[in-house]
Amino acid sequence: MKSSNILKQYPDFRNFFCGQLISQLGDRIHSLALLWITYKWSGSAALVGGIMVGTSLPGILIAPYAGTIIDRCNKKQVMIAADAARFFILAFVTFTSYQGRLDYPLLLGATVLISLASAFFNPAALAVMPELVEEKQEILTSANALAQIGASASAVAGPVVGSALIAAIGVSAAFLCNTISFTVSIWFLLKIKTRLQTNAIHESWLKDIRVVKVVFARIPLLAQLLFPVLLVNLFFCSISIIIPVLAEGVYKMGANGMGWMMAAFGGGMLISTLVLSFYGIRGSERGVVASGFFLLGTAFLVIGALPSYPLSLAGCLLAGLSLSVVNIKLIVLYQRLLPVESRGKVMAVVTALALSTQPVSYGLTGYVLDLVEPLRLMLICGAAIVPISIYVFFLKGWRTCNLSE
Repeated sequence: MKSSNILKQYPDFRNFFCGQLISQLGDRIHSLALLWITYKWSGSAALVGGIMVGTSLPGILIAPYAGTIIDRCNKKQVMIAADAARFFILAFVTFTSYQGRLDYPLLLGATVLISLASAFFNPAALAVMPELVEEKQEILTSANALAQIGASASAVAGPVVGSALIAAIGVSAAFLCNTISFTVSIWFLLKIKTRLQTNAIHESWLKDIRVVKVVFARIPLLAQLLFPVLLVNLFFCSISIIIPVLAEGVYKMGANGMGWMMAAFGGGMLISTLVLSFYGIRGSERGVVASGFFLLGTAFLVIGALPSYPLSLAGCLLAGLSLSVVNIKLIVLYQRLLPVESRGKVMAVVTALALSTQPVSYGLTGYVLDLVEPLRLMLICGAAIVPISIYVFFLKGWRTCNLSE
């Protein structure tokens, strides 16, 4: 089914999609402002890394408990409550910023609180999708593809709009945009009329992990892929800290330069999402995943070895494109291999494990960047990712999964 038909046929999904689109655009503007003002204040990559740890670690730690609450409560109410919490937090940040009283400790504390609220909203948003459209494979696939296109588009537009706002008005305007975006999101959520389901029975997180162990024993490839994915995430996530240092510290391009680098990365994700949505991609999961990791490492090497702003933009574009392809192919792979009765549990645990390396990467990168030049660190990360791609290609588990080539 075409995306336009889904938006027409399912008004509740249309409301959800529009609210998410505006909210994600605000989030991207906010993220750029967050990184920019932190590096501008301090010139320290370590403090930028601390802010990024604040955006990820609290949400990861609370995720299992948030999932329990989400299953037992009305998902619409959970999302509205999370958006309301983020609105009030950001309204306070915006006010203190306009007053000239915003400092690093206050910004870090607000970032932690926003991360905790997001830990409730994001899983609820993923879980509510089958209730807003029919649970048919074609319809769900198209709905998820449309949501991914919206997220990728916001990743392109957000940094560009945010950098323009910062340059023209100041960082407070970027915070204000995200504050307003949550009011718009709440308004669209309130328009959803579908009666969402709740589930009073919820198995423990530890029991979910035991189920994952059994599945991994039956399908060795899934366990074999987890370690290289964790390693790639560890090296890849460094780019979030390196971009502001490159844009300001190396290329002297300011907020606009940083915004265009982030937009180039989002542009790569958008291109790959559109291609996969409309044309698909031929080739085995083995070849596509390994090639995607190889191109990701190559993108890092290009940025590090050829210190040129245009080439860095090209490297960011290639990194976003290859990462999106890998993510989509890995999701499809897990969906094909996992038994229906344990698919949700395994995906939840694997996602939490994969994300666990984000705060480690942010903190470590921030510390190392105060000691090592950013271009050299890009070379190190790229040199680490390329051999991981080769390792992935030769995993023994590929031969035992009966995947069509």
